Amino acid sequence: EVVDPDAVRDDPPFPPRLVIAIDELTEVIPDPGAGFDDARARWASAGLDSYTFDIVFHDIVEADFTDTFTVEVEGGEIVAVTDSGNGYPYPPEDVLVPTIDGLFELIEEYRIEGATVDVIYDVTFGFPSVIVATRPDGWNQGISVDLRR
Repeated sequence: EVVDPDAVRDDPPFPPRLVIAIDELTEVIPDPGAGFDDARARWASAGLDSYTFDIVFHDIVEADFTDTFTVEVEGGEIVAVTDSGNGYPYPPEDVLVPTIDGLFELIEEYRIEGATVDVIYDVTFGFPSVIVATRPDGWNQGISVDLRR
């Protein structure tokens, strides 16, 4: 609401309020790679090569969260993948689930393919906790990650 300072004195009186004046607006142009290098460096400095995480592959268009897995990584390699919905264990080599390092590579691949990629990185460890990638042709991919350690 724009309030004329002189109008406060007119009848009927305005109720008490906080008025903030904005003197200057600056256009902010988001950098699509902003945070990527810093997040990757934080993940590398955390030194976690053995960890467990949950990963959900979202179908953004259908809003259907169909693929949910628990992934165990030891020494940087996937050693176990379990379907979180039914508990079915998959042989790690049969499932296209990335490690956390693999998620960083996936983000780079999406960008090279021309997708718009939005990522939220974990504040402490830097891993990508939410990835949303879309291409002009309608393809989309949403991924969320929850690190258990």
